[in-house]
Amino acid sequence: MDITDLVQLLKKNGFPVRLRGRVQIVVGSEVCGSLVKSYWVTVLSQVCYIVTWAPRAYQIPHFDYLVQVCEQLAQLESVDELPPDVVSAHGLTLLDDAAMESLFEELGRIK
Repeated sequence: MDITDLVQLLKKNGFPVRLRGRVQIVVGSEVCGSLVKSYWVTVLSQVCYIVTWAPRAYQIPHFDYLVQVCEQLAQLESVDELPPDVVSAHGLTLLDDAAMESLFEELGRIK
């Protein structure tokens, strides 16, 4: 699954999304044309990540969980960090600082 597939999947399920580069989209709630409570979904080498404003990065073990995770995030007040119950329910992995930095460096090379 690539980023355009994810855009279509999320739009089909009612999520406002905006493409941000070749491997990243912004997902959030739309208010007056702006995305609020937003976070990024990134796909690199067939691995999907959610990145928040904190910043925190979480690896999603399978693309099938993405819509369910997004549905739960839409119900939150903010998405700076994902609640432990969402992380554990979907087997998400919180990246440590070194892994998150590596992810950001890779994103910088791709854009």
